[in-house]
Formats: sequence, C-alpha cells, structure tokens
Amino acid sequence: MPRPRPFDTSLLPPQTHKIARGQIVVLPSRKLLVDFREGERRHGRQGIEVLTISPDGEEISVFSAPHLSSPCCLVEPFASYRLDALPKSYWKLYTAAGKLIEQIKQHIPRLVMCESDSKFTMMANSPDADIEVVFYSSEDGSRSQQSEGGRVSDRTNVSSPLRALTMRIKIMRSRQLVEISRQVFAATKVHGRVNKSGSKDSPLREKEGEWKKVVLVAPGGSIDAADQTSLDGYEKEGLERTEAFLAVCRIVESEQHDNGIPRESGSIGLTRKLGHSLTPTTSVPSLGWNKDRHGFPFEPPSLIRQPGKFETRFIPSVGWCVRYTGPSGGAGRYRMMFFDGKTLEVDVDEECVEMMDSVRDEIVRYKIRECSSKRDIMEKMRAFKEFVSMFDDDESGAE
Repeated sequence: MPRPRPFDTSLLPPQTHKIARGQIVVLPSRKLLVDFREGERRHGRQGIEVLTISPDGEEISVFSAPHLSSPCCLVEPFASYRLDALPKSYWKLYTAAGKLIEQIKQHIPRLVMCESDSKFTMMANSPDADIEVVFYSSEDGSRSQQSEGGRVSDRTNVSSPLRALTMRIKIMRSRQLVEISRQVFAATKVHGRVNKSGSKDSPLREKEGEWKKVVLVAPGGSIDAADQTSLDGYEKEGLERTEAFLAVCRIVESEQHDNGIPRESGSIGLTRKLGHSLTPTTSVPSLGWNKDRHGFPFEPPSLIRQPGKFETRFIPSVGWCVRYTGPSGGAGRYRMMFFDGKTLEVDVDEECVEMMDSVRDEIVRYKIRECSSKRDIMEKMRAFKEFVSMFDDDESGAE
C-alpha cells in the first residue's frame, strides 16, 4: 500500500459525518476525529482506537477508546506521529479518512464569483478542484438570456427577485468529465380571454419541465470535436465563460497562503502581478486542466472579446483585483473578488460601481461619489483604494 498523502480540513465547517464504517468528525479546531471502530469490529478486528488528525494532515494522535457506548476521551493520546513516520498499521485508516474528506470537499465552496445572470464556484477538493457554474433566466422567468445566435447575455435586470435556473455546468477535473444539465421547457396551451369572435385564445406558454443531462469525456481538458457539434450556442457560450473562470481558479490554486491571516492596516505583504493579452474566442475552448498553471490564459468573464490588457493583484484575507485597460487607454475598469463571496466592479471612466452579493443573491449599483455615504460598500471601497495604490506603486517603480 502506498504511503498516504496529507489532506487539509481548514475549509470544512465543524460537523459529524456518519458513514457505514463509523463516523468522522470535523472538530471546532478543524482537527479531524476518525472513529471507524464499528466497521473494524464488523470485520473481526479489535476496533479500540480512534485517531485525531491536525488540520494540515501532518500530525496524527492515537487514543484508546475500547467502549463504543462511552464518548471518546481525547485528553491524552497514547501515541503521536508525524505523517512521514506513521506506522503502516494506520495507513489504511488515514487513507480512507482522506478519501472521505475529498468527497466532502467536492461540495464545499472555496471560491465564488457572481455575475448578474450566473454564479461560478470552485470547490475545495484538491489537487484539481471541481468547478460548478449555474446560469439563471431573466426577471420574467423566461430564457431571454439566450439571445440572437444562442449567446448568453452579459446582464439581466438587477432587481430580479426570483430567477429560474436554466443551465448547470460541472467540471470534474480529476475524472476528466464535463456535465451539462439543461432545463427542458415544454410549450403548452393555456386558456386565454374570449375574443371578439366568441372563441377563446389559446396562447403558448413556456412551462418548466424536466432536466436534460449530458456527460462529455474531456481527456486532457479537451472536448471531442464530435461532441462539440452536438452543443447549441447557449451551451458553447456557457463553456467559454466556464473556461474564463477556470483560469482564475488556476491562479488561486497556485497560491499557497494562510486563509487565517488577520487583516492589517499596515503593509500589504504578498502581491502578485500577472499580464496577459485577451484574444477572441470563436469555438468551444480547451478546458486545459492539465496545462501549466502559470501559463493558462486568464480571461475574466465580463471582459471576454474585449482587446486590451489587464493585470491582477492579490491581498491575503481580502481577495483578488483585476484591472483592465482598453486599447484607447483611460482609467480602466477594476473587478475585485472578495473571499466573503462579494464581487465589486468599478468603472472609473463611467464613475459607477456595481456590487454583487452571492449570499443574498442581489446586485446593487452606485455612483462613485455616493459610496462614501453607503455603509455596506465603504469597506469594499477602502480595499479598492489599496488595490489602486498597489497598481500605481508598481508603475512608479517601473519608471
């Protein structure tokens, strides 16, 4: 049996997960309690020990717990090990716990980015996180986001209280699969008002129906040409926008930073500068999850097909900022993606700000001059000023 690989539980909420062979418990400290005693005894083994594993997976403690009816007493372990010195007798337990944790993390968001008609989520599993993108209808519940040519609209009405889910794209990178689920709308006749001739009108109305799911094999991140031809314009556009988000995920995965770093008013510390050119996309792109992480083309969804250049900056415990400057120059546009799930887009030339909240599923727009009096956006604008100063400092240093 190969030596087990470490796993991480720092992104998991405290919770007990019951399984057939026992249970695993994510403790408030983010340590993992592994209790497989029931399964061990069913297979004729002693089953008198439980393990605790540190959040980074590197430290393992073994506790004696011979009685299933009594709660585990985690006061003093009778043995402690580093992962690289873990006895082989515990490898199977550790590996089984790691597989369960990765399955749980497939449903735990690590990064969320919101558009007005869609939500992009990178899950917490590793090393190649699953990606889920959902697309919504417009305010009246119809599929008006599928406009002429089957393309997905850039914006929907920001005041939409209820929006129907129309398509979901899941990228399972470790399995090299792409799953596309579509809402199937059926045209049905409904009784209308009596017209002048005395007969009733019977207009057609779209009715929510079943879901249609297609699973495509994508070896190396590339969808087969034959499968591409079976996709309509809406699905192809969805995959293009998914590819743009996947580029963001690659950069986040390449950064190893501590999620618990407290926010400080002093030095920013860690920054990252990346420059890329934007090129038009005319076909379903290669999703490229096996490509070099630093060489992947980075195309923010709202900026696809706009020639120009952009740069990124990163602040630990705050998030990412992308600055886009068009070919004609100008102050440009900024998009900030915060770790709390909010996205802030600032258009300096137009003097407007748009904040998207993935938790409350709402979008709010302001003029820049209004932000100083709006409590819900003041903190985000302070972070925006920090990002702007980082861009300006680098430009001054380059001169």
